[in-house]
Amino acid sequence: MRNFCCGFVFLLAVFISHPAHAEDGEKLSGNIFLQLDDLTKGILVSGVYEGMQVGMAMSSSISGDNEGYIRGLGDYYAKCVAHWTRMQMKDVVEQYVESHPERRHQFLAILVRTAISEACVKLDGISPHIPDDPVN
Repeated sequence: MRNFCCGFVFLLAVFISHPAHAEDGEKLSGNIFLQLDDLTKGILVSGVYEGMQVGMAMSSSISGDNEGYIRGLGDYYAKCVAHWTRMQMKDVVEQYVESHPERRHQFLAILVRTAISEACVKLDGISPHIPDDPVN
């Protein structure tokens, strides 16, 4: 939890100090992600991933997740990326965004989740069921 809080504060500081790449109200999409420098991309991707993990853990406890599906999905990702560096994770996401121009308009969070999921499936051949996102 301490690492997450420190990461969140650092990420917030980067956003405040980094010049904006988007017009007011524009979402952080794959198009904007590709315009950023490597350090910022790495911080964003790891922050989105950590947020995804925290969200799954909270959702699991709030919803009662009796069958452990949400918790299991979080564990699946955690095992898969356990030995990745922040820059490896950034590279996976960047490669995915670059090779899928038809999805670059989507929220970065969706692209991070999809890129990591596809990379994990390629690594161990096991695919968790992930519902399609209703958000484009």
